[in-house]
Amino acid sequence: MIPSPTHTSNQDDIDKAFLTDVELAERWRMSPKTLRNLRVQGGHVPFIRIGRLVRYPR
Repeated sequence: MIPSPTHTSNQDDIDKAFLTDVELAERWRMSPKTLRNLRVQGGHVPFIRIGRLVRYPR
């Protein structure tokens, strides 16, 4: 039986290249909700979607 990896190297690459909304909000010193609102309202916050996830470039 082959063990299934719980955390792939592909996921590691994504984690290194992109920030979550909480991480970026901390960096920009604002709440995650404010950051999400800026994104939705077209506040020029660069982001990508990975499936249902939203990530921000570092």
